[in-house]
Amino acid sequence: MEISYTHVGDYLLPNIRLSDPPDAPPLGRYGMMHKEYLTFVLWMRSLVSLLPPIQAITPISLSR
Repeated sequence: MEISYTHVGDYLLPNIRLSDPPDAPPLGRYGMMHKEYLTFVLWMRSLVSLLPPIQAITPISLSR
């Protein structure tokens, strides 16, 4: 098995691809609820990570 690499900046990163998963059974009720929960949590984390830069800009923009 030969691994190829991509040069990114000063680093060589391996070109890794996952094969397509076998046909999985459909998610049940609780699987769908968990997927919806994770989507919401990840969205909220990304939104919260934007707050410090926004809070730093707000006083500057209000003073103009």
